[in-house]
Amino acid sequence: MTRRTIRRIAAFSIGGAALACVVITSVPSPFVLLAGAGAILCAVVAWKGGRGWLRVVSVNACLVLLLFGAIEAAFGMLLTRRNRSFPEYPPQYFQPDDELGGAPQKGAAAHVTKRAGSAVVYDVNYTIGANGLRVSPPDHGTDAKACALFFGDSFMFGEGLADDQTIPWRVGALTNGDVRAFNFGFHGFGAQQMLAALQGDRVAKAADCRPTHIIYEAIPDHVARSAGYYSFMRHGPRYELEPNAVRPDSVSLRGHFDDAENNRSAIGAVIANAMAKSWVYRWLTSLSPQPDEDDLRRYVAIVTSAARVAATRYPGVRFDVLYWDIHGESPMDEKVLPALRAAGLNVFDAEQILPGFRENPSSFALSPYDAHPGARADDLLARYIVQQWFHRGGGATTGRIGVVPRGFRIVTFANSSDGT
Repeated sequence: MTRRTIRRIAAFSIGGAALACVVITSVPSPFVLLAGAGAILCAVVAWKGGRGWLRVVSVNACLVLLLFGAIEAAFGMLLTRRNRSFPEYPPQYFQPDDELGGAPQKGAAAHVTKRAGSAVVYDVNYTIGANGLRVSPPDHGTDAKACALFFGDSFMFGEGLADDQTIPWRVGALTNGDVRAFNFGFHGFGAQQMLAALQGDRVAKAADCRPTHIIYEAIPDHVARSAGYYSFMRHGPRYELEPNAVRPDSVSLRGHFDDAENNRSAIGAVIANAMAKSWVYRWLTSLSPQPDEDDLRRYVAIVTSAARVAATRYPGVRFDVLYWDIHGESPMDEKVLPALRAAGLNVFDAEQILPGFRENPSSFALSPYDAHPGARADDLLARYIVQQWFHRGGGATTGRIGVVPRGFRIVTFANSSDGT
């Protein structure tokens, strides 16, 4: 190989690297394009490089780049198709929130749609009040007999439902305004957001009444969320068990899940931003570990800590868990409900409240394309809450409404001085 050839290869390499940097920073999905360009360059080098080692290296590099480009393109099509099934939110709907990790835009009505192919799964408006919570029905204000805080994720928020179909709204409406209902649920939330809200001043700012009831909606997936295993709500509050605390179920706030990511060096941040544009990398980061026993202990400790904080701040408040016993792929899912009950929490199982849920759960779903609870499920659960929590008639009910679920026991959390 002559010096002239070496200089040409070096010039091509430097120019290619510069072009790659420009493409990565300016193109949303650059790696298919870069793989194709690199394969063409390697093919040209192999053609011009004679029969020596350069040709062998160039041919193999060309094949590797073609394979990578094909894999990247395949994952791009797969994830793009999957993303089309996600709801379509207004640009300003999700707002950054340093305390909870995210929150809806205050004082706005968000028009949200979800499609499955050509079918419209839902087309609704989410009305968010000036307090940052989804709106609840009119109430009797200071003359109301109860003040209820509803915590949870999209199930409690009312994913795909109109404002007047959510559990908090239905509870307020069924009691004719005697219960002031505040919906603290939001997409992707877990028990950690509830604890952070109770420990901080968010409740006092959003609810202008003294809470008498706190209802936390839980699903097995909250175990993984409290461990920070998902790419969503990465700025959410991170709690860890206190190893030397007097109470074995005490937790302390350790910042946010993404603190290490936000403290990267400049070079690390550039590399991370570049990698995030790879479809293969996006798929890999969407995979999450399976929760283990330590994750379950942390989760239960977060919930019991929230109950103790509530008892300390609002003496006499009733704290209950409304649990959706939805089993996924994790073996840990079967252990969540028994663990919550073993911790002394008041747990109501939605499976035993909704008639025929175990046999036909899809009948309570929002749509065949979306497993979130539908309006029928939320109405039945609201009627049950009104009967059991507030001792009011909730209208006509069917099935096991009004029957205390098996294994239910009432435990009053004493006021604690540690505030956890």
